[in-house]
Amino acid sequence: MIQRQYVDLNKIYPKHRIESENYAINRVSLTEDQVKWEKIRNFRDYWYVAGLQANFEYVNLIQKGKGVMMSDTPMERNTNRHFIENANGDVIVFGLGLGMIIIPLLSDENIKSITVVELYQDLIDTVVPFLKPFDTQNKLKVVQGDCFDYTPEKGAKYDTIYFDIWRTICDDNYEEQKKLTRKFSKYVNRDNPKAFSDAWLKSHYQKERAKEKRSGGWW
Repeated sequence: MIQRQYVDLNKIYPKHRIESENYAINRVSLTEDQVKWEKIRNFRDYWYVAGLQANFEYVNLIQKGKGVMMSDTPMERNTNRHFIENANGDVIVFGLGLGMIIIPLLSDENIKSITVVELYQDLIDTVVPFLKPFDTQNKLKVVQGDCFDYTPEKGAKYDTIYFDIWRTICDDNYEEQKKLTRKFSKYVNRDNPKAFSDAWLKSHYQKERAKEKRSGGWW
């Protein structure tokens, strides 16, 4: 399995707050008590918060009027690890965020190209300049579009398809994740045995639903 490393976003984004029409980017740090509380609150799924540090500056992406869209906290890193370690070939990702899951791929020889589809142009304009220094081989293309309407170019095939569009994630998103993976299944490169299509935490909620069904929790 490929071991790719995340980059601390506080080394990439400036200390001052950045704002666009729909988003803001700032930094946040947690106290010792806040870290303890997060670990208690997530004791059933401790892997969510494994590695969470106090007095460390994490970078937040805030969707105005809705709250935090993403950050580079361990929860985000750990729950995207499957994608980070298995992405290969020609990659398409839906949802730009802060580019946290994109940066580790840009210098990897196993990655031929990365296309990112992002809904908001102002977020693209804000974030992409911070990703460009890592794109030394010109692998990255970011386009404005809605994953529910987006159609790849005729004949396009991808070795990796990944959906990361949700501000918060829970079991309620599972049906939407299945719908998207079905929609784009025809664009998976079937000639590549390592090709895959996935969504953020989709396999986790699939397992949770299976456990619930086995325990008789569904009627």
